[in-house]
Amino acid sequence: MGFVKSTSFFLRKFINLLKKVEKLFKPDGGTAMLALTYKCQCHCAHCGSFLHKEPGGKTRLNHSEISYAIDELADAGFSQIYFFGGEPLLVPELSSYIKHSAKRKMRTRLDTIGLLLDESMVKKLKEEGLSLIGLSIDSHDPDIHDNL
Repeated sequence: MGFVKSTSFFLRKFINLLKKVEKLFKPDGGTAMLALTYKCQCHCAHCGSFLHKEPGGKTRLNHSEISYAIDELADAGFSQIYFFGGEPLLVPELSSYIKHSAKRKMRTRLDTIGLLLDESMVKKLKEEGLSLIGLSIDSHDPDIHDNL
């Protein structure tokens, strides 16, 4: 079973289960964690995201698969969605996923290593509906952080 087929199967099965126990998430809803990609410009020792890809090199779900997941999660009662990866800022459609989630009344969070962040990008993501950015700082010692 390929990456997309197994992910789609798992998502459908999981969403059906969540719809049955939806009352558990009220009134605040649950938080869904959605890995947008395994692609990353770093190869940190503590992260294996660069190891995850389907034969043929697929490292992420496509736009319609992610949009479907957002809709299903919102319909199942989730109130928050947390985008991570690899490096989610490498996903060209990231701002559209944030906007779509915000339209579905979900709070959005993004975890990043921050190398691609600048003031204009932060403003754009905020305008699209981003609620929170989590920045990965892996050591107080710059040498250790940079060597990870």
